[in-house]
Amino acid sequence: MTLGNVNATEAHADTVNDAPVTNVAAQKQTVSQSTYNSQSNVVAKDAQDVADQQIRFNNASDALASAQNASAGAKAVASASDAYTSAANRRNEAAAAADKAYGEWTSASDAVEQANTKKAQGYDKTLKQIHDEWVKSGSAQYEKDQQKLASWQNAESTASDAVNSASDALKSSQNAGSDAHVQSDSAQNELKSANDMPSTTSAEAEAKEDAVNQATADKEAADKLIEHYRALNASNEKALEEAKQKLAKIKKTISGLQKTYIPKDEALKQLADKYDALIKARDDAAKASKDANKLRDDTKQAADQAWQNWRQARMDNLLPSDTIKEPGKTFSELDVMARRAQGAKNEIQRIKNNNPAEQSAKTAQEQIDKLNRWIKDDNSTMSYLQDMVNLTNKRLADATARLNAAKEGSDEYIAAQTEVKNFNDLLSNKANTGYQDRLNEATKTNNQHKQGLQNWEDALAKIKAGQDYIDAESRIADQQKIVDDYNTALKNVTAVKAGQGHIDDLKNKLNEAQSSLSALQDIYNHDKAVLDNMVVEGSTGDHTNNGDHTNNGDATKPGENTEANQGNSNATATAGQKSNVSVKANGKKAVAATNAKAKKLPQTGNDSAAVVALGALTGMLGLGLAAKKREF
Repeated sequence: MTLGNVNATEAHADTVNDAPVTNVAAQKQTVSQSTYNSQSNVVAKDAQDVADQQIRFNNASDALASAQNASAGAKAVASASDAYTSAANRRNEAAAAADKAYGEWTSASDAVEQANTKKAQGYDKTLKQIHDEWVKSGSAQYEKDQQKLASWQNAESTASDAVNSASDALKSSQNAGSDAHVQSDSAQNELKSANDMPSTTSAEAEAKEDAVNQATADKEAADKLIEHYRALNASNEKALEEAKQKLAKIKKTISGLQKTYIPKDEALKQLADKYDALIKARDDAAKASKDANKLRDDTKQAADQAWQNWRQARMDNLLPSDTIKEPGKTFSELDVMARRAQGAKNEIQRIKNNNPAEQSAKTAQEQIDKLNRWIKDDNSTMSYLQDMVNLTNKRLADATARLNAAKEGSDEYIAAQTEVKNFNDLLSNKANTGYQDRLNEATKTNNQHKQGLQNWEDALAKIKAGQDYIDAESRIADQQKIVDDYNTALKNVTAVKAGQGHIDDLKNKLNEAQSSLSALQDIYNHDKAVLDNMVVEGSTGDHTNNGDHTNNGDATKPGENTEANQGNSNATATAGQKSNVSVKANGKKAVAATNAKAKKLPQTGNDSAAVVALGALTGMLGLGLAAKKREF
């Protein structure tokens, strides 16, 4: 059946609307056998639809989980890849810097080698020889003269400061003398003004006298200052002249010292200094090269570790790279895993084919599976026969009661007597074909099958406890993990390439699958409730299995006569109550196997395949179980 994500409620809307679940349990509904069988077919189809959709839901949930896991793994792998790329860049930069430092050290070493072996231009000696002779003798006198020159240059600085100080003192005294002359002229003008004042009255005469006396005193004081600063200026001029003469003598001495240096010595000193600079440049370059080499080695080690971390991240998250570049080769990790997986499959098959313990376990498991199928068939047959024994006993009791109540010899008596005989024959007869005869034989066969099953299960347990089997299974598990890892890696790579849009699409598909599953569960619950409330016309109501009876054992198949086993199920739905139905991925196979078995049983004309499917599915599903859900 192909349902897809169609609206299951709409697909079965006519059934849902015909009989709301809330009203189904109000009272039992008497229907014909054909109507009951038709509803059984509807419920069987509903159960199959739920089982199919549950498988779709489970697959959608698994696909989403796989894609989400792959997405999370891809982030971890990408992070490790970025870390490696960063570390590799630092390694490459450090390697380039180390090469450059080595080149600089080589150049500096070559320069020193030339200075040691080649004659300096214009000289008959090497730069090293000139340097060594300079260090031995020439530099000592040069240093002594330099110290003397530095001393006289310090004296020159001091003398220059003295000249500046004397010049400042002269300027100061000259300015003060000028100020005294200004004061004298001002006092002279005040004296003239005082003499011109009127003196008619005694008061005027007295004021004039006071003014004349004050102006005269001011004039005398100013004249004294003029004389003082005239003498100070003469002294300062003399001191300035003496300071200039001393500075001139010092400069003459310095000039004499500088003229005594031979230009050749200066040139030799420069050559000696040049050789020292070459030696220092070589030593500095050697140290820089050593440091650069250490940094190169450290960053290489870090990059190697980052590579291993990236590789480990790909392994841990089962996200192999399509293209791996290594010195001298390029390959695909996914292809490598594929080859290993194929080898692992071959090894698993080899172990299973060649290991005696594995072969014995396989044989034992096949016998166990076969006996389990037989026992299920036994249980179905026994359940059916038990139902028929119960039904026949009930009808026998009814006939016996009518016989006892009828007048002997009457038509009612004769009819009841015939029914009693017929029902007794149905239960047991000389040919051992009665329901009770067959039930006894089926029970005996069932016990034999159970004993055979126990024997084979004990044998299998003994085989599995053996060290040969344990070792073989351990090797198989190791090889199977290689296969499983490859399959997961293949899914992960595909999911990562699809990207986030793929995850969003899977989420939508899961939601649609869950919605369809819920709608189909509602339909199933409704139709099952309708079936459970049906009573076949002509039955007593307590012998027809229409949902109120559950088979003994684990049988999920109805028996030979569907009249007594219609609606047989290990689960019932309460009117008005929603139940969730869950099924394993192998639900279809179980139903198909059940149908195949059922066809071997005697039929009464009813569509038993549909009833069998209903019984198998409902027994396998079980109402009230929670549908598989996955959070995302």
